[in-house]
Amino acid sequence: MKKLFATSLQATSKQWRQNGLRRSLATAVTPPALSATLPDPVASMGVAPSLYNNYTSGRWLYNESQQMALRTTPFHVRALFARISWLFGADVVHVDKREGLFNKSFIVTLSSGMSLVARVKNSIAGPAHYTTASEVATMDYCRRVLGMPVPQVYDWSSRADENGMGCEYILMEKTDGVQLSTVWRGLQPSAKRELVNSLVDTEKRLLATPFSHHGGLYYKADVPAHLQASTLYGDPEMEARRSEVAEFCIGPTPVRAYYENERTTLDIDRGPWLTCEDYLASIATREEAWIAHHAKPNAHDDPFSALGSTSTAAEHLAALTQYRQLVPRLAPPRTAEGKARASVLWHPDLNTGNVFVSTSDDAQPRVSGLIDWQGCWAGPAYLQLALPAFLEHAGMSSGKHQHLPVVPPGLGEMSEQSQYVLMSDHRARLLHRLYELRQLLPYRVGEHDVRTIPVRIAGNTWRNGVLPLKLALRNAVEALPEEPSVHQTTASDVEDAEAPVVSAGGENVEDMLAERERYVDGHVFSEYVRSSFSICLHGWTDAEAYEQKKQDLDDVERMLDPEVVEGMAHACALPSWWPSHDSI
Repeated sequence: MKKLFATSLQATSKQWRQNGLRRSLATAVTPPALSATLPDPVASMGVAPSLYNNYTSGRWLYNESQQMALRTTPFHVRALFARISWLFGADVVHVDKREGLFNKSFIVTLSSGMSLVARVKNSIAGPAHYTTASEVATMDYCRRVLGMPVPQVYDWSSRADENGMGCEYILMEKTDGVQLSTVWRGLQPSAKRELVNSLVDTEKRLLATPFSHHGGLYYKADVPAHLQASTLYGDPEMEARRSEVAEFCIGPTPVRAYYENERTTLDIDRGPWLTCEDYLASIATREEAWIAHHAKPNAHDDPFSALGSTSTAAEHLAALTQYRQLVPRLAPPRTAEGKARASVLWHPDLNTGNVFVSTSDDAQPRVSGLIDWQGCWAGPAYLQLALPAFLEHAGMSSGKHQHLPVVPPGLGEMSEQSQYVLMSDHRARLLHRLYELRQLLPYRVGEHDVRTIPVRIAGNTWRNGVLPLKLALRNAVEALPEEPSVHQTTASDVEDAEAPVVSAGGENVEDMLAERERYVDGHVFSEYVRSSFSICLHGWTDAEAYEQKKQDLDDVERMLDPEVVEGMAHACALPSWWPSHDSI
């Protein structure tokens, strides 16, 4: 890995110094005003600016006004397109809007024939300034230092109130190839295997440069000095060569969970963190601060996640205190499995829409681009590395000593259709295991799920209920040996020492298990409703299907058994649990 890092630096450092990223253009140059020499692209295409500002790619079955408000970004459309014309010396002749839940992306075609991507950040995407500044620095680092196929950034601004556009934006290269989502199902098994190998090889470059701290990657110019980690790399040899990447630093995390709702106003620890334990503890202190001051239903809540969350604030705070007590045991041991504790960058959402592949008749498909690095940060490898969703097979168990899947016995005696189904399933299992063996296993830790599940759910107890955390902590107490604390004692540690320690033999185990049974029953029913009506996250649905789904939900609600209605209402913390009604 060190050799790969050094080779990459030697190959790119000269070009980097000569061509450096145009990082200051967006704030140092005032965007040109529209004039007779700069055509108005919005007017010429006959599109109202509101169609660019508003969310237009779907509807919500509940809490729609709140969800729409979170995704309305009233930026100056004409000013943005005029800037593009000015930067590239060509008129904007066509704009194709692509929209996600957190950003608005526009495929912009110029009169010169060039196409590029203009992406505008919605407020829901993450913290002002840090979200965009970190993403741009991360993309630049991955592209120039690690040599990864990441879009080149042409121009950007993370200061919406200073740039004349009224929004944070990134202008970037349009990625070569096609989205994996458009070809994955039709690929031959050998092509899928080679594509997985290509993806693994591409991602391994991220593991070549472990960092000294956990947090977001930034340009130093974008982070106050007191929030910059003193070092960049965890490896002394790499740190000695830091002058070649002197403009980068590790700073506060850009992860949305540390800023959403009122959390952005709280005085909480957002990093950078020196150790795994520091990061794990910050999850609890963040939620404790928010629950103590602001806990209430909000637009991120929905009836599906609110089941079983009728606990009081005191119960949530008690569980989070117990979680913090267990942090030294949840973190990987310092004496072994050192890779697992390493701070590494990792793509936060590697779905088939964010992976681009090259296609040709005479070659196997290869990864040609990875897009959407928003929210990427440097964190503990054992938490960061995860199986991409499109490779995950529900029937596969994880762990360090799993065997390769075998062909089902008696396959040759089955019908042709049965053979096809079973072999398709077998090949999917093989791809799952291939990625796991090549990428994940070196970074797995003993009792991996027991260690990671509490960390993943501790930050969502108010939204999803405190019971899952209680159960996960109980499992951790039973499975993990006690480890002496090695981080410096803090005031919160002294307070925790006076709290009751989590016990594997709790007094209310039977009550907890009975509560778990009710919790599971409620979620099984709600999942049945969600899947039956094809309801996505937070009640999102296609605009074309909205009216019919609303009507169908209302019709079914009128036919529900009164006992079911009463039971679900009792289990849900929100004013309404049926997904055709607003829950806040």
